Amino acid sequence: MMDKKKLVRMFTAADEDGSGNITKAEMKKQLKADSCYPGDDFFAAIFKSIDKDGSGELSFDEFVAGVSLIEKLKNQPGNAIEEWRKLFQKADSDSSGNIDKGELKKILKELNAYPGDKEYDFVFKEFDIDGSGEVDFIEFVLVLVKLNVSLPKKVSSKNSFGLNDFYRFFKEADADNTENIDEKEMEKLLRAINLYPGNKEFYAQFRLADSDGSGHLDFEEFVKLIKIFQENDELKKKFAKLDVDGNGFLDFNEIKRAFKAMNYSISDQAIQDMIAVASLDGDNTVSFEEFCAIARRKQR
Repeated sequence: MMDKKKLVRMFTAADEDGSGNITKAEMKKQLKADSCYPGDDFFAAIFKSIDKDGSGELSFDEFVAGVSLIEKLKNQPGNAIEEWRKLFQKADSDSSGNIDKGELKKILKELNAYPGDKEYDFVFKEFDIDGSGEVDFIEFVLVLVKLNVSLPKKVSSKNSFGLNDFYRFFKEADADNTENIDEKEMEKLLRAINLYPGNKEFYAQFRLADSDGSGHLDFEEFVKLIKIFQENDELKKKFAKLDVDGNGFLDFNEIKRAFKAMNYSISDQAIQDMIAVASLDGDNTVSFEEFCAIARRKQR
């Protein structure tokens, strides 16, 4: 939790007219100044949840509650949003974009994170602003964060970057403060964190990530793209280690040597069969692209 002195400083700076309350716009401005802004969607949902009387203004205590929730959100593992989206979509069987109170309760129980009826009812009501008995994805995430729900260990350690890192990267890359990242800004950041894959792959992947063709990435698209390049970088390192002669292809002997190094018993025929399946062009070797296809199939 942020120390009280810093919270007081932030609130005082935001309260430009000295009224003892701050507006939504004032809070947004201050969070950006302190590199704490969680993005428009999360900020809007958080502000609604803490603005209990719907006045559009926050007291100091309400402001502290909001910042506390933002800090919890930003300290989640880097793959948290992606994994939570999978859980949400699974529960949202009619693809309405909302899940009801019972469906969320079921998810919490599956995660061994159900806090009991009293606390659950209180937190659900906090984010179900309109009283519909349903929450959208953003509200769903905030309920999980508020209840300190952790991802299962098998997925929580998957990514070496946390959400806090992604927020920091995004702010650093967004040189013109537009809250979107263009190709030049993204390229500069990737070079700085040693993940730039080369021009051809970068531009191809950037255009795929830019789903609306705007030439810019929002925060969610930005995170997805970094993860793609991070995964590709890891696969390149693994491939290079196996490719002993450095010719850009894995042959029978290199694959056999790799299995032996892992103390994995496998017959020559099984290796040949594996190469035949992986080698899309039928040349009896495995290229980096074919290696990636195998690795990604195994990860699903």
